[in-house]
Amino acid sequence: MDLDNPSEPDNSFPRFFQRTGSYGLYTNNDPNTLGIFGGDATNEIDLPYDINDNQWHHLVITYDSHYSEENLPDTNSYVEEVAADNPVLWLRFEDDIPQDSSGNDNWVGYGSAASIGFEKGGMGNSLYLDGTYGPGVYGCAAAPGPNEPCVGPNCIIIQDQIVFDYAFAPNDITFEMWYKCPDEQQPFATFFQQFGSWENEPRAPGVTNCYGEIRIFCGADAWHPGVSSYLDEMWHHLVVTYDEEYLGEPNTMHIQLYLDGIEKGTHTVSDPNAKLGPELSHLLIGAKNDMGNTYHCLTGHVDEFAVYEGILSPTHILRHYEAWQPRDCYEVWDRQLIPPWAEIADKDQNCYIDFYDFAAFAAEWALCRDE
Repeated sequence: MDLDNPSEPDNSFPRFFQRTGSYGLYTNNDPNTLGIFGGDATNEIDLPYDINDNQWHHLVITYDSHYSEENLPDTNSYVEEVAADNPVLWLRFEDDIPQDSSGNDNWVGYGSAASIGFEKGGMGNSLYLDGTYGPGVYGCAAAPGPNEPCVGPNCIIIQDQIVFDYAFAPNDITFEMWYKCPDEQQPFATFFQQFGSWENEPRAPGVTNCYGEIRIFCGADAWHPGVSSYLDEMWHHLVVTYDEEYLGEPNTMHIQLYLDGIEKGTHTVSDPNAKLGPELSHLLIGAKNDMGNTYHCLTGHVDEFAVYEGILSPTHILRHYEAWQPRDCYEVWDRQLIPPWAEIADKDQNCYIDFYDFAAFAAEWALCRDE
């Protein structure tokens, strides 16, 4: 029946179903084509076989009136994206010799708990922390300026009688890192912390694990956002921003947490001590420190650790996350992101399992039979 003219039958486009004037599914004179209409549009789909074959077939059509394409940014390479945001400290962990890639000549040191090497899924080499701790033992340390701070056992001093000035940036600051860690960790394993005095430790910026969840030192307290630490041996992107004098208030600090490019929570501290320092000593990656003895040490891999003056915007953070992702098949293979079965099946390493791969596999199988 022609629904536009009910008095005249029309069998040229038989409907499977139709809501008058709205949505429907039909087949036309080509038995291998389905037509789907709805939302003032009609789309025809070519099928690989004839559905008019006296066999049962399962058809499901969904309509989403709120659908929109995921809007992800077009990015440059990861190195270009980070460099464009002008980090004040940038540790890439490519060489055994410690180096700050920001161009600011900050001091960087590796301790006995650290080693440099390739890790599957990473970008080049990364820092491996073996979780050991004790007097003079640390993974990676950094401090503003070219001079080495006191990070060994000779730094046993009366903490609160010493005033340090090791801030990487005045006021607002952003910390960024990638990590890949197993589930077996010390309960308060530390991703990073820029140490302050014992009395003012919560004012020193830092992020730790807390029984499987993120804990952030921020201003006058420690914030527990209730977010998983993602200790699953996969690479994750961690960003924390600190906004001092938030909205112009001198005793207010605003903190944001991002994981894998997405904001996971915010926290505002209102307190006379809501500021980062000035009692700041050197920054440690993978451990806390009492000026000589490390503890709460992290086990796992860390890469692309960066500190920025000011607050990175959500767009820039997402750009960094997207830029980390493999850009082509060559990079997928180079970073060993191919699943084990694909390493065997993808003979020409083009990230597709196609006729060439089947033919190559068959040829190898035939050679084995010949032998």
